[in-house]
Amino acid sequence: MNYFDLHCDLIYRMVTESQGICNNNFNIDFSRIKNKDLFIICCAIWIPDEIPDEKISEFFEKCKNKFFSECEKNNINIYRNLDKKSKISSGVILTVESSRVIKRDLNIVKYLRDIGVKIITMTWNGRTESGDGVEVENPRGLTEFGKKLVRELEKNKIIIDLSHSSEKLFYDIIEFANRPVILTHSNSKDICSHRRNITKDQFEAIKKQTDGLIGINFYKEFLSNNKNPGFDDIYRHVDYFLSMGGEDIISIGSDFDGCEVIDELKSIELTENLYNYFLTKNYKENILNKIFFDNSYNFCVKYF
Repeated sequence: MNYFDLHCDLIYRMVTESQGICNNNFNIDFSRIKNKDLFIICCAIWIPDEIPDEKISEFFEKCKNKFFSECEKNNINIYRNLDKKSKISSGVILTVESSRVIKRDLNIVKYLRDIGVKIITMTWNGRTESGDGVEVENPRGLTEFGKKLVRELEKNKIIIDLSHSSEKLFYDIIEFANRPVILTHSNSKDICSHRRNITKDQFEAIKKQTDGLIGINFYKEFLSNNKNPGFDDIYRHVDYFLSMGGEDIISIGSDFDGCEVIDELKSIELTENLYNYFLTKNYKENILNKIFFDNSYNFCVKYF
């Protein structure tokens, strides 16, 4: 099984808990997957809403430096581009969660590009200069600065992620963007009514882009209102999206190390068990390969 994960918060835990990318007690430990099949993992530098504006740059740099030093020390590939003609191995992709890191300085976008950031989640749950997240009451849509930011991100080939965005911001960016946008870690609101999940109409909006992606999140609260969700709840979200024509859209965005994932997936190598579970549901391997790897990989080859 090859595995491509659009979102995790490994970097945040490495920094705040003073552990490494290997030999840790996290969901993701590269020492446990080095000798397995192909794993490509998008690692986000998360900027929590609670961090004051004046502390953002310092925190970001601390996270960035930790990420690069750990990858270098452990000989882990950092992908800035993916090319179907080249042989690839397991590695990581640097992303950012929350455009608060940009403040009102569009020059920071170029800096993010230069250090290899490939995806940016426009908001976390709160307010940014560009628009508002899902927990803001009476949210704004895309601000005038947000429009400038979208164009600058597109110019620098940084993919826009709308997970955590309010519906108002979501639809404004869908309408305004010139390149496909994605949802790296969001599930179906029809299956689980959590406000962070997306509606059927939002799914259709991503689908109409042709190349959009939606990463299935393993967070218990996004999977089910039941107290102890499991593989069957992940299956329900996937099957629902597939029933709406999502074969080329559905991907994985686990949210490992950023939430309480289901008990069966406490460690990333256990995703193979999830793959095998889907086989018991009579899913064909070519469909599973799309969901677990190919959809995300093909998108990144085309748009990075």
